[in-house]
Amino acid sequence: MTMTREQFLNMTLSLAAGGMAVAACGDDETGGNGGAGGTPSTGGNPSTGGSPATGGTGGTGGTPGTGGTPGTGGGANVADCTEDIGANHPPAEGSHAVQVPADDVNAGVEMTYSIMGDSAHDHTITLTAADMATLASGQEVTVTSTTTLGHSHPVTVTCA
Repeated sequence: MTMTREQFLNMTLSLAAGGMAVAACGDDETGGNGGAGGTPSTGGNPSTGGSPATGGTGGTGGTPGTGGTPGTGGGANVADCTEDIGANHPPAEGSHAVQVPADDVNAGVEMTYSIMGDSAHDHTITLTAADMATLASGQEVTVTSTTTLGHSHPVTVTCA
């Protein structure tokens, strides 16, 4: 005798429960009902002296899920940033300058900028993603430039 998976599971559960019958058990002759949401039974080998199982009806699908709620935006959009370079050289020697675009702050990713300006030598500053988030929240950030010709500069950036 060939046994379907449903029949095997029902028999196993029945034995484990002390012989209590489990509902929805079909016989070898007529197949059985498919489980809710399951695949239709395909029948099987004929039982002794009987005809092949005919299979049951497939279950119905569930209700489609709905999308989640939209996320909220990040920090406020920055419109303008100002930069102050400490210990800057006098204009006659060529002053350093830097401009941090508001779009860079709003993007929130790490950026490196040249502060060369009119000077004959260059320094760079790096604003990390965390620095950009601080600037986007309206707080100022001060970083130290790279060292060139034995000196560096503190650079303070503020955005509104």
